[in-house]
Amino acid sequence: MMILQAQDLSLGYKHKAVVEGFNASIRKGSVIGLIGPNGSGKTTLLRAFSGLIRPLRGKVMLDGQPLTAIPARRRAQLIGWVPQREKIAWPLTVREVVSLGRAPYRGWLLPLTENDQEVIEQALSFTDLKELTDRSVEELSGGEFQRVLVARALAQEPRVLLLDEPSANLDIHYQIQVMDLVRELVAQRGITAIIAIHDLSVAARYCDTLILIHHGKKICSGVPQEVLSPEHMRKVFRVETRLYKDPWEHLAVSARNGLDKNE
Repeated sequence: MMILQAQDLSLGYKHKAVVEGFNASIRKGSVIGLIGPNGSGKTTLLRAFSGLIRPLRGKVMLDGQPLTAIPARRRAQLIGWVPQREKIAWPLTVREVVSLGRAPYRGWLLPLTENDQEVIEQALSFTDLKELTDRSVEELSGGEFQRVLVARALAQEPRVLLLDEPSANLDIHYQIQVMDLVRELVAQRGITAIIAIHDLSVAARYCDTLILIHHGKKICSGVPQEVLSPEHMRKVFRVETRLYKDPWEHLAVSARNGLDKNE
């Protein structure tokens, strides 16, 4: 069952297209990875899928309904957004930041209900943040703060979770922790996760489907073994690659600069 579709989508800023003619159908309960060089349009696509920007042309469909026809509050209940970077303006505690995920249901001024509190507790527990609930987010490590952003999105009870390079700038322990958390969310809650990823081995290990983007256009999509082929990697990233299984049977990518300068 398809939960989200992009139809002839062109996106940009000040009428200058960054993404052109993009089409995709996203299956419910899967992990989708958007891969491509820096500036290829991955973050712009995520922003369009969240409703933060309107298409120049084409449309995004959520459960068969145009995203632009869904009221903003309802969109925020259906779609969780985890940005790559975020600066919290006030010294809020972990619990206070996660509780912001309930705003689409209660507004900003109404007190939290018993159900709100239960959802927040579940989000804190699922992301292993219970011991940090009263700590200021300013005191957290990068990996801990990333989990707070995921927990805030979970408190929205979304059907689709959008993540912009959630493992970027994290050490390897927190990279694995955050990506394991995303896979667990999809498996246990049946949500759909769409992730912009720069690390190809992370994409190969955690994603069910990859969409390769270059210069704002979709090159191909499919299972990691197909999309991460040497031919595609040579065309888009201009590197020589090999796919292999690591000792734990995870698919991984090895790469080197092997192209002639004139190619």
